Amino acid sequence: MNLIGRIDVKKYLGHATPYQAKHMFRLFYPGEKEKSKEFAEKLTATTANISTAQLQSYFMLFKDAPDDALANVHRIHELTEIERPAGALPAAPSE
Repeated sequence: MNLIGRIDVKKYLGHATPYQAKHMFRLFYPGEKEKSKEFAEKLTATTANISTAQLQSYFMLFKDAPDDALANVHRIHELTEIERPAGALPAAPSE
């Protein structure tokens, strides 16, 4: 039997862990091992509520600039804020 169509599944993934943040930094900026540790520490000190999608969006803002990504981590929520159209559902509440 061939099934044609689409199945939507919603899964709660939770917020990014410091481990995930550190390793995502390394994937975007190969060779920046020490900076990845510093980024994860700064991110943890700044916020605990950031998704991996927001991290990816943030790193795309600083594609070729790991120093700028590190220097602006305190602005991560501001820089990755999603604009929602009128009538859209609000963001999930913070934990």
